[in-house]
Amino acid sequence: MYLPFTSLLAATPLVTWLKSVPKCFVHPGIDIDTSENGAGLGTFMREPAKAGEMLFSIPTSACVSVTDAALDAECGEKFLQMVESGVPRTVGELLFTA
Repeated sequence: MYLPFTSLLAATPLVTWLKSVPKCFVHPGIDIDTSENGAGLGTFMREPAKAGEMLFSIPTSACVSVTDAALDAECGEKFLQMVESGVPRTVGELLFTA
């Protein structure tokens, strides 16, 4: 399976960043890694979780909206061009080629 190197670079920092956000919870057994189902990344449990155990709790303040992406100084203009063109792209390509 082909997975762009840039997608792999995005996985670990995302989990690390989520775990650093106040009021955000990511189960310690969760990881983002390459997936054998499809051509991208997947969320995986690396250790067992008990029934009813919380896996994620992400506050609204940690969510990225379309407006946030469009206003980003580094990739906002490229993001808007891609949205307007209707050409589907991966997040990794958007972030690392802008």
